[in-house]
Amino acid sequence: MKQGSAKLFVLFSFLLLVLAAVQPPSANAQAISGDLVGTILDKTGAAVPNATVEAVNVGTNVKYATVAGDSGEYRINNLPAGIYNISASSPNFATTTVNGYRVELNKTNSQTITLEIKGAVTSVEVSGVAATLDTSTAQLQTTFEGKELGDLPSASSGAGVLNLSLLSSGVARRRRRRWSISRRSASPQQ
Repeated sequence: MKQGSAKLFVLFSFLLLVLAAVQPPSANAQAISGDLVGTILDKTGAAVPNATVEAVNVGTNVKYATVAGDSGEYRINNLPAGIYNISASSPNFATTTVNGYRVELNKTNSQTITLEIKGAVTSVEVSGVAATLDTSTAQLQTTFEGKELGDLPSASSGAGVLNLSLLSSGVARRRRRRWSISRRSASPQQ
């Protein structure tokens, strides 16, 4: 009987090792979402605590909501990548909406929202959203739309692509150095 228990113990230990080595399916899955973080401020730049923040997906009309903390900071995790209308509201403040904000895949997207005092304006709508800044990585990336490519003047030597690359942040043109070597002619001395 002791020999049977030892075999069972070895089999059980082996099974535990195999299970520990296998990764769960979620570890291999690709992410399909991004995070949205930011701060709710008033016009003077002071934080607005406990403001309600809502992000509505333009394509699906699904609403995600959270409440800002005491320092006005908010975070909505796991938003499916897409275009969102983000609104913030708080008592004594008018609702401010940022339309057409793009939440990008696998990025922490940041949007600061400034609220106006309720008596001054009934509703503020912000359009023409600035480019998102990914503060979670040092990677630089630029994406150009087809219209931008079409509007770019091109040179006959194919330098249009090089000109396009110069529009990206962190790219600079290398100056060519022209070296000239002066030669002194030796003249016979008399």
